[in-house]
Amino acid sequence: MASSQQDEDTSVFEAALSFVDEFDHTLTIAVGAKPPPSLSREETRRLRAEKKRMLRKAGIYSDPNRARNEHTREIAFLREQLEKLQLDLHVLQKTKKKGLIAQYPVTQRPSLWQEQARRQRCRREQAECDNVRLKLAVERQKSGRQSRAAGAQEDTAIALINQCCNERPIIGVSYFCGDVEDFRELFCRLDGAYHDLDAIFMANGLTNRSVSIPDVQLREGVDGKYLEFFTYKDLPFGLQDTAQASWDYFKGAEKHMAYGN
Repeated sequence: MASSQQDEDTSVFEAALSFVDEFDHTLTIAVGAKPPPSLSREETRRLRAEKKRMLRKAGIYSDPNRARNEHTREIAFLREQLEKLQLDLHVLQKTKKKGLIAQYPVTQRPSLWQEQARRQRCRREQAECDNVRLKLAVERQKSGRQSRAAGAQEDTAIALINQCCNERPIIGVSYFCGDVEDFRELFCRLDGAYHDLDAIFMANGLTNRSVSIPDVQLREGVDGKYLEFFTYKDLPFGLQDTAQASWDYFKGAEKHMAYGN
């Protein structure tokens, strides 16, 4: 259809070119001959009508919608052909189905696409089963982790309760047998400090007192009279020495009672 239309357009184009050539030749002759200008209006109209008729025959004054109309007719023709082909295909399919039903028994092997569909269905079912197993494993691990965390918290709480409620707490004592010589020297210094303290108490008259109470006395010395006061809350040492000794004492007590670090 397209080739015939192309041939027709080519022929029309060639005819138009030949007409233009003839028209130019006629116009040249007419200009050279110089026709008499005494042409009436009717003759001019007749000549113009003849020229238009010749141009219309050549295809120059054809329908401007010719190409669109040709396409429309071609589309309609192709649509008709498509409908015919569809009808033929439908008839052939029916005939083929009837022939297959009559030729092959019911127990024939499934076709290729049925086998492929069956394999895909099996793969999908296997993937679903794997997903279910994976979810169950994740949930099992999560529950086990939670149970272990709860058990650890419970054990910690029980250990703290037992430590607080134990009637006979275990006191950890450090083993000092390796440093006995150092401790002997310290014990000697401690005994010397005790003797010095006893001498001070003897000089102040506090040795025979059972309970030390606050007291103020006026005494006479070599340099004259002086005021003396004492209390059991004060010690005859410097402030810094007393504070350091108290801190060392309490720190050691906490350590031996297993409360220190």
